[in-house]
Amino acid sequence: MTDFDANPIFATNDMTKEQFMKFQRFHATKGKGVILFSVLGVLLLIPTAGFIYFFIQKDYFTVAGMGAILALFAWLLLQMFFLRPATEYKKAKISQNAHVDFEFKNEAFTVTSQSAMASGSDTISYKAIHRVYECQGMFYIYLSPSKAIVLETENVAEGRVGELRNLLWERLGSKKYKMSK
Repeated sequence: MTDFDANPIFATNDMTKEQFMKFQRFHATKGKGVILFSVLGVLLLIPTAGFIYFFIQKDYFTVAGMGAILALFAWLLLQMFFLRPATEYKKAKISQNAHVDFEFKNEAFTVTSQSAMASGSDTISYKAIHRVYECQGMFYIYLSPSKAIVLETENVAEGRVGELRNLLWERLGSKKYKMSK
Protein backbone atom coordinates (compact mmCIF):
# COMPACT_ATOMS: atom_id res chain seq x y z
CA MET A 1 0.00 0.00 0.00
CA THR A 2 1.27 3.45 -0.90
CA ASP A 3 2.08 5.86 1.93
CA PHE A 4 0.13 8.93 0.86
CA ASP A 5 1.35 10.94 3.87
CA ALA A 6 4.90 10.77 2.50
CA ASN A 7 3.79 11.07 -1.12
CA PRO A 8 0.38 12.84 -1.23
CA ILE A 9 -1.70 13.15 -4.39
CA PHE A 10 -2.02 16.76 -5.48
CA ALA A 11 -4.75 18.15 -7.67
CA THR A 12 -6.00 21.58 -8.60
CA ASN A 13 -9.20 22.86 -10.08
CA ASP A 14 -10.41 26.21 -11.36
CA MET A 15 -14.20 26.14 -11.15
CA THR A 16 -15.60 27.24 -14.48
CA LYS A 17 -19.18 27.94 -15.43
CA GLU A 18 -19.16 24.80 -17.60
CA GLN A 19 -18.05 22.64 -14.65
CA PHE A 20 -20.69 24.19 -12.40
CA MET A 21 -23.44 23.60 -14.98
CA LYS A 22 -22.24 20.03 -15.55
CA PHE A 23 -22.36 19.40 -11.80
CA GLN A 24 -25.87 20.88 -11.48
CA ARG A 25 -27.14 18.64 -14.29
CA PHE A 26 -25.43 15.60 -12.76
CA HIS A 27 -26.87 16.42 -9.35
CA ALA A 28 -30.39 16.76 -10.80
CA THR A 29 -30.24 13.23 -12.24
CA LYS A 30 -28.81 11.31 -9.27
CA GLY A 31 -30.66 9.88 -6.31
CA LYS A 32 -34.14 11.35 -5.95
CA GLY A 33 -33.64 13.30 -9.17
CA VAL A 34 -33.65 10.01 -11.11
CA ILE A 35 -36.97 9.06 -9.52
CA LEU A 36 -38.44 12.47 -10.37
CA PHE A 37 -37.10 12.25 -13.92
CA SER A 38 -38.54 8.73 -14.33
CA VAL A 39 -41.95 9.77 -13.00
CA LEU A 40 -41.96 12.80 -15.33
CA GLY A 41 -41.05 10.54 -18.24
CA VAL A 42 -43.91 8.12 -17.53
CA LEU A 43 -46.35 10.96 -16.96
CA LEU A 44 -45.21 12.52 -20.22
CA LEU A 45 -46.30 9.40 -22.11
CA ILE A 46 -49.93 9.80 -21.05
CA PRO A 47 -50.53 13.29 -22.51
CA THR A 48 -48.42 12.42 -25.56
CA ALA A 49 -50.61 9.40 -26.30
CA GLY A 50 -53.74 11.47 -25.64
CA PHE A 51 -52.44 14.27 -27.85
CA ILE A 52 -51.88 11.89 -30.77
CA TYR A 53 -55.19 10.07 -30.23
CA PHE A 54 -57.33 13.23 -30.05
CA PHE A 55 -55.44 14.81 -32.94
CA ILE A 56 -56.36 11.81 -35.09
CA GLN A 57 -59.97 12.09 -33.85
CA LYS A 58 -59.91 15.81 -34.72
CA ASP A 59 -61.01 16.80 -31.22
CA TYR A 60 -58.97 20.00 -31.24
CA PHE A 61 -60.30 21.28 -27.90
CA THR A 62 -58.84 18.25 -26.13
CA VAL A 63 -55.70 18.47 -28.28
CA ALA A 64 -55.16 22.00 -26.97
CA GLY A 65 -55.40 20.75 -23.37
CA MET A 66 -53.00 17.92 -24.02
CA GLY A 67 -50.66 20.35 -25.77
CA ALA A 68 -50.71 22.56 -22.68
CA ILE A 69 -49.77 19.57 -20.51
CA LEU A 70 -46.93 18.67 -22.89
CA ALA A 71 -45.72 22.28 -22.81
CA LEU A 72 -45.70 22.13 -19.00
CA PHE A 73 -43.55 18.99 -19.02
CA ALA A 74 -41.21 20.53 -21.58
CA TRP A 75 -40.90 23.60 -19.35
CA LEU A 76 -40.08 21.42 -16.33
CA LEU A 77 -37.32 19.62 -18.23
CA LEU A 78 -35.95 22.90 -19.60
CA GLN A 79 -36.00 24.33 -16.08
CA MET A 80 -34.29 21.27 -14.55
CA PHE A 81 -31.42 20.99 -17.03
CA PHE A 82 -30.78 24.48 -18.38
CA LEU A 83 -32.45 27.38 -16.57
CA ARG A 84 -31.98 26.24 -12.95
CA PRO A 85 -28.24 25.47 -13.31
CA ALA A 86 -27.64 28.90 -14.86
CA THR A 87 -29.58 30.60 -12.05
CA GLU A 88 -27.71 28.60 -9.41
CA TYR A 89 -24.39 29.64 -10.95
CA LYS A 90 -25.35 33.32 -10.75
CA LYS A 91 -26.36 32.87 -7.09
CA ALA A 92 -23.19 30.98 -6.16
CA LYS A 93 -20.86 33.96 -6.43
CA ILE A 94 -18.41 32.36 -4.00
CA SER A 95 -17.85 29.48 -6.48
CA GLN A 96 -17.38 31.68 -9.52
CA ASN A 97 -13.79 31.60 -10.72
CA ALA A 98 -12.71 29.78 -7.56
CA HIS A 99 -9.29 28.15 -7.55
CA VAL A 100 -9.17 24.99 -5.44
CA ASP A 101 -6.10 22.94 -4.47
CA PHE A 102 -6.40 19.39 -3.15
CA GLU A 103 -3.92 17.30 -1.18
CA PHE A 104 -4.97 13.68 -0.62
CA LYS A 105 -3.23 11.81 2.21
CA ASN A 106 -3.83 8.52 4.08
CA GLU A 107 -6.59 9.51 6.51
CA ALA A 108 -7.85 12.85 5.20
CA PHE A 109 -7.57 15.33 2.39
CA THR A 110 -7.06 19.07 2.46
CA VAL A 111 -9.02 21.49 0.32
CA THR A 112 -7.67 25.03 -0.08
CA SER A 113 -9.87 27.42 -2.02
CA GLN A 114 -9.42 30.98 -3.20
CA SER A 115 -11.95 33.17 -4.92
CA ALA A 116 -12.69 36.87 -5.15
CA MET A 117 -15.22 36.53 -2.29
CA ALA A 118 -13.47 34.16 0.13
CA SER A 119 -10.50 31.93 0.76
CA GLY A 120 -9.73 29.21 3.23
CA SER A 121 -8.46 25.74 3.90
CA ASP A 122 -10.13 22.71 5.43
CA THR A 123 -8.98 19.19 6.21
CA ILE A 124 -11.69 16.60 5.66
CA SER A 125 -11.59 13.04 6.95
CA TYR A 126 -12.62 10.34 4.49
CA LYS A 127 -15.15 9.24 7.11
CA ALA A 128 -16.94 12.58 6.64
CA ILE A 129 -17.57 11.95 2.95
CA HIS A 130 -21.20 11.18 2.15
CA ARG A 131 -20.52 9.71 -1.29
CA VAL A 132 -18.15 10.01 -4.28
CA TYR A 133 -19.27 9.72 -7.89
CA GLU A 134 -16.77 9.43 -10.71
CA CYS A 135 -18.15 9.96 -14.17
CA GLN A 136 -17.42 11.84 -17.38
CA GLY A 137 -13.91 12.77 -16.28
CA MET A 138 -15.07 14.27 -12.97
CA PHE A 139 -14.99 13.37 -9.30
CA TYR A 140 -18.02 14.65 -7.38
CA ILE A 141 -17.08 14.39 -3.70
CA TYR A 142 -20.31 14.82 -1.74
CA LEU A 143 -19.90 16.02 1.84
CA SER A 144 -23.68 15.87 2.31
CA PRO A 145 -26.57 14.81 0.03
CA SER A 146 -26.60 18.28 -1.57
CA LYS A 147 -23.07 19.73 -1.14
CA ALA A 148 -20.19 18.50 -3.27
CA ILE A 149 -16.63 19.32 -4.20
CA VAL A 150 -15.92 19.02 -7.92
CA LEU A 151 -12.57 17.78 -9.27
CA GLU A 152 -11.76 17.09 -12.91
CA THR A 153 -9.65 13.96 -13.40
CA GLU A 154 -7.39 15.81 -15.84
CA ASN A 155 -6.39 18.17 -12.99
CA VAL A 156 -5.03 15.36 -10.81
CA ALA A 157 -1.21 15.16 -10.80
CA GLU A 158 -0.04 13.36 -13.92
CA GLY A 159 -0.36 9.60 -13.71
CA ARG A 160 -2.02 9.62 -10.28
CA VAL A 161 -5.73 9.38 -11.18
CA GLY A 162 -5.64 5.61 -10.72
CA GLU A 163 -3.97 6.01 -7.33
CA LEU A 164 -6.60 8.56 -6.27
CA ARG A 165 -9.38 6.25 -7.45
CA ASN A 166 -7.87 3.35 -5.46
CA LEU A 167 -7.36 5.53 -2.37
CA LEU A 168 -10.99 6.68 -2.42
CA TRP A 169 -12.22 3.14 -3.09
CA GLU A 170 -10.17 1.73 -0.17
CA ARG A 171 -11.30 4.44 2.24
CA LEU A 172 -14.98 4.54 1.21
CA GLY A 173 -15.90 1.11 -0.12
CA SER A 174 -18.42 0.23 -2.81
CA LYS A 175 -21.40 1.76 -1.01
CA LYS A 176 -19.94 5.25 -0.97
CA TYR A 177 -17.79 5.20 -4.13
CA LYS A 178 -19.78 5.02 -7.36
CA MET A 179 -18.18 4.94 -10.78
CA SER A 180 -20.08 5.30 -14.04
CA LYS A 181 -19.27 6.16 -17.62
